Amino acid sequence: LRFEDQNGDGKIVVCGKNITLDRTLIRFNDDLIVAATGNIYFTPNTTLKKDTGSTSNLSLIAGGEMVFDRNSDIDFAGADAGFNILIYAKEGIVSEDTTGQWISISGNQNTENTSNLFILTPGEIRVNRDLVDDTAVTRKDVNFLIWADKGIYSSNGGFDISGHSETV
Repeated sequence: LRFEDQNGDGKIVVCGKNITLDRTLIRFNDDLIVAATGNIYFTPNTTLKKDTGSTSNLSLIAGGEMVFDRNSDIDFAGADAGFNILIYAKEGIVSEDTTGQWISISGNQNTENTSNLFILTPGEIRVNRDLVDDTAVTRKDVNFLIWADKGIYSSNGGFDISGHSETV
């Protein structure tokens, strides 16, 4: 499955009350915004994957909960032009799976853009595997903001940054 830009503005926008992403591999090469007034649910084995080399950004916004079922993740491969990822869920973010990475960022950034990863919720973040695995080489800085008013929990994961940059 590939999301398509219908009007040529460089953005793909998916809106609804409750949104279920239920394909093995969902590729996108334009900015992707998925916004639900209710929940966003990733079925088992669903990967949301940015095309390598694209300059696309990702925003996932839920007025309810965001749930990643078994072996569901976000793969931001090829951070060539930098990356911007925003994940917000009013009622919390859940991934009970204990294997692999929840968000994987890789590639060699070849521009001077600053990259950003913002994960925010007034609820709690409960991700029981690597929360973020960033092996990307960046030419400039990366800003990480992970905020949960009710706590961040993981019994089998963490924050793995093994990439490097030319700046601090």
